[in-house]
Amino acid sequence: MLYKHGSLKLRDGWLPLDQDEKAWEEELRRDLRVIAVDIGERNLQRCPAAYHRTADFLEAELEKVGLDVRRETFQSRGQQVCNIVSDIPGRGDGVVIVGAHYDSVENCAAANDNGSAMAMALGIARRLKDHRGERTLRIVFFANEEAPYFHTEEMGSIVHAEGCRQRNESIAAMICLETVGFYTQDPGSQDYPPLLRYFYPNRGDFLAIVGNTASAGLVKDFSKSMKDHGRFPFQTGALPMTFWDICRSDQLGFWERGFPALMLTDTANFRYKHYHLPSDTIDKITFAPFAQAARAVEIAVTALLNPR
Repeated sequence: MLYKHGSLKLRDGWLPLDQDEKAWEEELRRDLRVIAVDIGERNLQRCPAAYHRTADFLEAELEKVGLDVRRETFQSRGQQVCNIVSDIPGRGDGVVIVGAHYDSVENCAAANDNGSAMAMALGIARRLKDHRGERTLRIVFFANEEAPYFHTEEMGSIVHAEGCRQRNESIAAMICLETVGFYTQDPGSQDYPPLLRYFYPNRGDFLAIVGNTASAGLVKDFSKSMKDHGRFPFQTGALPMTFWDICRSDQLGFWERGFPALMLTDTANFRYKHYHLPSDTIDKITFAPFAQAARAVEIAVTALLNPR
């Protein structure tokens, strides 16, 4: 069964950027230039030095704003790799994880997949570094989401999710940021997996908030905060995991261990023609709507840290 909790559509298109969104845009451009231009392709197979340099960059950026960072290390193909983890402690119980993978497919600078998500997660960490919510905010940059590691024990998010399970952590929400940097108002620009096109619009001008059916309540809570903010379009859905396309990122390991989780995405290959191609470069990112989406996500994450 499809649970669709609603949407937000803006009648006259995207709104002009406000001051907060302008600051977001400047920061996203700066971070993506490092990730997708200075570093570029980053994976163990072809570019291990760039892969490790990306982890160093993310760690340094978190430490630069005063956050404590730890490396969650594990073995992958005979090499030591790591997730980059930083907790912003809350006053009570519960953890909200905001995560993004930092590796890329081969022969790809991966500005959108997944440079855009890394930049959004860094921006959230900087803005909430001094926030003391009821729940702890955990920022995680995951190793090894892309093939050949996806859905294996060498996938960073599965390593982290299993650690959460073994530690019996109270994970209130996991928010997976996956390919979040491209938006267009062109008619016919948005496609979907089979059947879903009958329920959703054909313009790729929205952020998708995607859960499995067990995470339907989290979808509802997150989308309410986005709607209350009211400045960026979104579409929601909580679907069975038999729709495999909703499982293709780091939230999967959390779903499989019974944790509530969402994927936030511009829908990747269903909208973005440069998905997993050498043409996934920084000039394809639509920075103004991307900045508005990032600001809206920041506000919704803050709300999750302070449940009513």
